[in-house]
Amino acid sequence: MRKLVLFLILLVALAAAVVAFLPATLVDGRLAAVTAGKLRVADASGTVWNGRGALTDAAGAWRMPFTWRVSPLDVLRGQREVTLLPPAGASAPRGVIGQRGDGVEVRDLALEFPARALTAFFPTGIVPALGGMVSVTSPTMTFAGSQPAGTLDARWTGARIVAGDAIADLGTVRLAVTPRGNDLAGTLGNEGGNVRVQGTLSYTAPSLAVDATLTPAADAPPALLRLFASLGAQDSSGRARFVWRGNVR
Repeated sequence: MRKLVLFLILLVALAAAVVAFLPATLVDGRLAAVTAGKLRVADASGTVWNGRGALTDAAGAWRMPFTWRVSPLDVLRGQREVTLLPPAGASAPRGVIGQRGDGVEVRDLALEFPARALTAFFPTGIVPALGGMVSVTSPTMTFAGSQPAGTLDARWTGARIVAGDAIADLGTVRLAVTPRGNDLAGTLGNEGGNVRVQGTLSYTAPSLAVDATLTPAADAPPALLRLFASLGAQDSSGRARFVWRGNVR
């Protein structure tokens, strides 16, 4: 009996050692499976518990370096949390992402990534080229059941939209998101640039809807004015209403 107990202890210790050194590259495969190959983790190193890498798209067109940490003790307690840590000299990304029952909770979240990263979530050919950097912060946001809670703010600096020869300079775009019943609702606005943006955004997984009014500045280039004319009816001030609805996965 004693030998059997020692053998079982040895097996448990061996299994724990194997799990402890599972390579961080496994995270890349898991993320690729969840996002249908749209997002990957490049240059992954370390282990699944303490690793580092760079979030990127399938083509490697952009990169967001980050470090992650998962506590094995928390996993044993039934808590599933991933702590994001910024690379040396950076302030983002950071935060805690955890599973709560059948929902997800984020705390103290701060992300910063190039705007072109957003195109990975839209169907090919739907979104024009995007320029600038996006910063996202959230003290707390919970997606549990059908009742989201919390707040999220996004700021798009150096915002540009390029469609053919038309370049829309949006300056700094701000989005404030709050729950509204079973949905997430947001207000859009901007400062600077050659286009004024005012509108709303709503999201009910997986459907996203954007309804915005775009007003070109008096010195907007002709190519941009032609693009506005193609978006829909304009009033005497040149404003055009842009409405888009689709699925984001």
